[in-house]
Amino acid sequence: MTHSVLVVDDSRAARMMICGWLKQELPDWGIYDCGGGDEALALLEGAVFDVISIDFNMPTMDGLTLAEKLREARCTSKLVMYTANIQESIRQRAEWLDVRLVRKMGTRDSVVALAEAIRASLAS
Repeated sequence: MTHSVLVVDDSRAARMMICGWLKQELPDWGIYDCGGGDEALALLEGAVFDVISIDFNMPTMDGLTLAEKLREARCTSKLVMYTANIQESIRQRAEWLDVRLVRKMGTRDSVVALAEAIRASLAS
């Protein structure tokens, strides 16, 4: 295992789909998941991930709030926002936080685009 990615999404079904397809696209990577921002922050107290994929619409803490908390904590993971909710205000805040955006469509092709963004984030 050369790299690791944490998938943060409140939908268990979405996490299973995303992780399953990511395992096919990134076979040598460790693929982990959790159900929300608080759980992600707790995980990151004892683990380091190369990339964190974050959904935007989650209860208790939206994805950009999580990204902001990660930046404040000086988290070195690359961040990718994988969401269907890409409005201009979200795009601008993501750019300010150095978070890549990938449109979530619930399809294999959109997970392939996520995998490409994950690979590209490590190259930058």
